[in-house]
Amino acid sequence: MNTVVNTQYGPVSGFYRDNLMMWFGIPYAAPPVGELRFKRARQPEKWDEVRVCETMGPAPIQMAGGKFAQSAGTVRPQSEDCLYLNVWSFDGARNAPVFIYIFGGGHHAGDAATPDFDLSAFARHGIVAVSFNYRLGALGFYDFTTWGSEFESNCGFSDCIAAVKWVHENIAAFGGDPDRVTVCGESAGGTTVMALLAAPSVKGCFKRAIVMSGLGSNITNDKTQAIHREQFRERLGIKDGHELFTMPAEEIKKGCAPMFTVPDTEHPGILPPGPIIDDLIPRHPVEAARRGEFANVYCIFGTCRDEGALFWLMRLCPMSREEVEIMFRVNGYGHLIPALRHVYGSMGEKQAVRAVNRDRMFWADTMKLAIEQSRHSESVYMYSFEYETPLSRILGLGATHSMDVCPALGSFGGSYSTLYGDGRSRSYRNLTRQLHGAFVDFIRTGRPGVDGEHWDPFRDYVQAVMHFSRKTHQTIERPSPEVYDLWKDIRLYM
Repeated sequence: MNTVVNTQYGPVSGFYRDNLMMWFGIPYAAPPVGELRFKRARQPEKWDEVRVCETMGPAPIQMAGGKFAQSAGTVRPQSEDCLYLNVWSFDGARNAPVFIYIFGGGHHAGDAATPDFDLSAFARHGIVAVSFNYRLGALGFYDFTTWGSEFESNCGFSDCIAAVKWVHENIAAFGGDPDRVTVCGESAGGTTVMALLAAPSVKGCFKRAIVMSGLGSNITNDKTQAIHREQFRERLGIKDGHELFTMPAEEIKKGCAPMFTVPDTEHPGILPPGPIIDDLIPRHPVEAARRGEFANVYCIFGTCRDEGALFWLMRLCPMSREEVEIMFRVNGYGHLIPALRHVYGSMGEKQAVRAVNRDRMFWADTMKLAIEQSRHSESVYMYSFEYETPLSRILGLGATHSMDVCPALGSFGGSYSTLYGDGRSRSYRNLTRQLHGAFVDFIRTGRPGVDGEHWDPFRDYVQAVMHFSRKTHQTIERPSPEVYDLWKDIRLYM
């Protein structure tokens, strides 16, 4: 059957698989190479002949190192020419709801072609789904603008903006409704969704948002960037930065990868460079929410119960109470150390440090954003993912970071027995049916449900949280007020 579709840039042809229609490797921006390296995304050139889109584009240049690169990276061919997206649809699609997924990887690793991110399950539910690649690490998220006007900021985030705009302008040709778009991302992808909520240039391009384990504290001003910029300069031995325009990408990677393998004892707990507050993101998303700037966007916010365990295992966070207290002192929060000891003091050191890293990186900023958004919107929902696979239990990781991805996407991780998936077990399949079903409900109607029952919305004064475990249930509470009170005004490395 004919799969030729006309986009505003030119015609593309796709293919059929498992009774679904797919187009892989559609260019959504110009290749960011040559003079466009370190420039924000530009529109692609138009074409006249039908472009065959049956293979996903190259992976972005991976910029991470060590265990983190092994867990979040890719084995596919990599290229700077990576700004391509993928579409899943179905026969007869017309004005169907649309789902955009943004992968994570610390803004330094990841690839939309990873089997975990297969979006076929959404198309089988009558939803047009989209994924895409974006620039990573120094090529996408380092701010070198202090080194000269030849550099532009937020290049990787500008890729995400360009992809969302492309969907808004072209998805109708694939059977999607541009007025019913949901953006979703996990980890760095969740951070990106937070930033998109605060980005004026995509206002109106999506009506719903799902933030999975986003790091609000990874959207920073120049302090974090300045620290990483100087470390990057020292690692590469460069002078004014202009060498970067001709330096091979594999050499540039050497300025980024060590941050994932060598602990930064001078700046414990500093996060890798992510989006920076500038003209694309004029205000931090929490402040934008406080002002009601995206009050009309329906939102789901989710975290995993044991987020910090994975980063502790990979030694990518403070590893002791002493390092946690150093993190507080170097950021001017030494006066809060007594409160810190009070909140986490009854735990053993390993448990306490993991909890601190979970709350600092994920839980606190997610809660801040949910509370501020709920003061302007009645359509805010929250979940906590608490399911442990057999392997995660053996490793002592619990329900750790990114374990909700495969159930949410209905992908089963591309395999059946991994740290992140347990597709042979009835309980895991039931969990997938419930979490994926909740996402499908939300994409379609703006309200998530589990087994036919809608979630209660989250409120500042009545905090409803859906718990996804072996027995899914909802609680209405004010979770951990002491923990929230400790973290609510803390902004590290900003």
